Amino acid sequence: MALITFNADAQTLKLKNRVKINTPVSSGKVDDSIHYYFATGRGSNKMNDTILYDSLKVYNVKSGASLLFREYRMYDAKNNVQVFNQYDGVGLNLSDSFTYTLSNKLLTLRHYERASATTPGPIRLIRNYVNTYDVKDRLILEESAYYKPGVDTSYEKWYHFYDANGRVTSDSARVQRWTDSIFRNAINYYYKYNTSGLLVERLQKIWKDSLSKYDSGLVTTYFYDINDRLIADTARTKTGFVYETHEYDYDGAGNMLNDTGRIYYSSSPTLIFSETYTYTNTGNLKTKYYHTHSAGSSSYGDQLLIYNYDTLLSVPEMSEIQNVALTLYPNPTQSILNIKAKWKAEGELQGAVTDMQGRVVMRWSEKADEQYNRQIQLAQLQTGMYFLNLSCGDEYTVKQFVVR
Repeated sequence: MALITFNADAQTLKLKNRVKINTPVSSGKVDDSIHYYFATGRGSNKMNDTILYDSLKVYNVKSGASLLFREYRMYDAKNNVQVFNQYDGVGLNLSDSFTYTLSNKLLTLRHYERASATTPGPIRLIRNYVNTYDVKDRLILEESAYYKPGVDTSYEKWYHFYDANGRVTSDSARVQRWTDSIFRNAINYYYKYNTSGLLVERLQKIWKDSLSKYDSGLVTTYFYDINDRLIADTARTKTGFVYETHEYDYDGAGNMLNDTGRIYYSSSPTLIFSETYTYTNTGNLKTKYYHTHSAGSSSYGDQLLIYNYDTLLSVPEMSEIQNVALTLYPNPTQSILNIKAKWKAEGELQGAVTDMQGRVVMRWSEKADEQYNRQIQLAQLQTGMYFLNLSCGDEYTVKQFVVR
């Protein structure tokens, strides 16, 4: 089992360092732990509220505390990451550059990699991403190009469609392979919602040859409790065979306690993983235990994640957080997150999504009534845990959610 500890500041939830301790080898004398150290800095005292860069250094204790790799991120005045660089023992390994729209939506991403993993050299453009938004600032098209040096270039397009309420109704992917001269159908997703706006069904269609009827796919059905919290989902093949299920449990504050997944190879379910969460009395994540299963019996690859916070939230901030009625669904989610919040009064609302390192990956502001409802798109985020931060007047709340 791997034990992973996180040390963070409880006020900002910004990660300061992380240590991963793997199970020692049979001799019991080798420390195979990996240490992650995070740092932030400012390039000018005129921008006190702006993080200009942060860094990550990773060391392997077993190999003499050698530096495995370093990462650096640089931000603009709106806390949008502009440049991401990763260095290994050879030199610059990969680099990403980002641009944004006036409303802080990701516009372009260019990804570069070094040609050789073992020798230094220039980095080459490998992937190029371009996003298009409609007049309502909704993502409607994602285009990407994959450059394979010495071979050819492939392209991919994702189209997103919405209903009158701004909810995603379908996603469609078309690809152009190395040897093709045209774009072909690849995969489609169709979404259904109930009268409360909750996602209740997702139909996946995978095309056989881009022209004929789809060859395979899954229908995923989502179930909620009376508090609009996702409690289960079931994926079935197009013939009706149950393929995979998930079950979710929560505490009284709405924090997820358990996530259990099962896969069906036959009529009997096989347990594939279970996740268990605990929290501090201020609502911050305390531990996460991830337990994997092989053939439904023996376990392997378990991980225990422990989160430590340097400072405690003050009593007024605890009170403010507890006074805000906030509901997020579905949680975990894959592409969309519905937000329902109840404030004491109307006002200007500031919203942001941050990752486990405290980096702002999404930000918005708008007029909010006492009953606040919004749906945000998360398709551009990688899988993992994130924090939703909302403030309106003197009220402030933070809630965790998971992207799968």
